[in-house]
Amino acid sequence: MFNPLRTEVLADYYDGYGLPSLYFITYFIIGHWLYSHEISCRMKNFLYLLAVLSIVGGIIGTRWLSYRMGCSHNFFYDDLHPFIVLQGIAVFVFFKDRFRSLSPKWRPVVIKLSNYSFGIYLVHPLLMYVCTNYFGLCSSTFPAVWFVPVYTVLIYILSCLLVKLVSMIPLMRKFVM
Repeated sequence: MFNPLRTEVLADYYDGYGLPSLYFITYFIIGHWLYSHEISCRMKNFLYLLAVLSIVGGIIGTRWLSYRMGCSHNFFYDDLHPFIVLQGIAVFVFFKDRFRSLSPKWRPVVIKLSNYSFGIYLVHPLLMYVCTNYFGLCSSTFPAVWFVPVYTVLIYILSCLLVKLVSMIPLMRKFVM
């Protein structure tokens, strides 16, 4: 049976011609560049400052825009909004530096999680949809200050488990890893 709500999850992955959307390739290109190039300490600090300012700007901008529109509006949290891109870059650079000197004990865990990252990226919207629409988990139901971090960890753990389960199927392994 056709369910328009279910198609919303898949709609983000396709353009108007039914082809996979490529606008997220921006993150892959930026990630590759950041991985391949060294960034000076001064530039990192500037980047971290910009990320913090973008978080504050997103909060203030969202409150202002929502007030002006008369309803909740997430313009400043769009996947390719400059604020979100800056925050993503800052997080990537931060973890790139922290994992450079990783102890040998944690290296296999990080490698395993990084192997799952593409699969996690693919399945997390589905899990978010299921948690929101079938279990009623959303920030309007619970206080956002604790819900957002808990929900993020929950979706990440569920995504990891689902990808691990799917990766046990030999034919599916190549699609999620």
